[in-house]
Amino acid sequence: MLLSLLLAFSFFSEPKIDNSHFYEYLEFIRVYDHLGEVGNYKDGKIEIVLEEKTVRKIEEAQAKSYMKEGESEKEARDHSKVGIVAQDKYWLWVRDAVIFPSGSTGTFDRIIKRGSLDRNINNCVGILPVNKDGKIILNLMYRHAIRDWVVEMPRGKIEKGESLMNAAKRELREETGALASKFEFLGEVTPDSGTVSSRVPVYLGHVEKRRSNNKDISEAICGTVELSLDEVKAAYVKGYLEAVVNKKKKKIFLKDSYLSYAILIAEQKKLI
Repeated sequence: MLLSLLLAFSFFSEPKIDNSHFYEYLEFIRVYDHLGEVGNYKDGKIEIVLEEKTVRKIEEAQAKSYMKEGESEKEARDHSKVGIVAQDKYWLWVRDAVIFPSGSTGTFDRIIKRGSLDRNINNCVGILPVNKDGKIILNLMYRHAIRDWVVEMPRGKIEKGESLMNAAKRELREETGALASKFEFLGEVTPDSGTVSSRVPVYLGHVEKRRSNNKDISEAICGTVELSLDEVKAAYVKGYLEAVVNKKKKKIFLKDSYLSYAILIAEQKKLI
């Protein structure tokens, strides 16, 4: 009899749900409110939903949609779960339940640089180095993310406790060996606003002299080039620059969004 009662109780009792990850997510949204507003879909924005019951409904609907597309139930539920999906020393992967301007609902992911959690500092900085002859100094480097060679303006992260200006001077010196006497603010770049939350300040650096660089061990910079503004523009039109890398002539991609933005603003401000 006792066994029957226990079995009946276990059958009709709702399973205990661990909501700790969701409450951690809510706390994250509250503490780091400088990362962006929750928004209102009626204003044409993508609104983040924070009411738990509504979030659960959106998760369930999203999971069912994924299952219709062929995912297993486990995959679909994992891929629909709202909260901090993953994190490491450098990045946080966050999935929000949202209402789109159309009024429909779903989930939307965003990638956040851990350094941007500090509301008092920027995470990294970009520099457009221009020498006394008006030539622009650019890096020839290999980028792991796209597995290819690229032409880019110097940029890098701001170290803990480092001012933005000191970071700009250090990154410029480390990557190109250039020493700038003056920096002028150009604006902020959002290099991949569809996924990554980064807003990167960009400066024009007036280069006085150069010495050997002291690049970070994790960087694959094989050298630099000094190009006139017209030469940079011509390379953008072609999509590449012909340069020598490891004693071999190569066509190297020139599609750097930081550089194109910096050139546009610097021209408008008549700095180059």
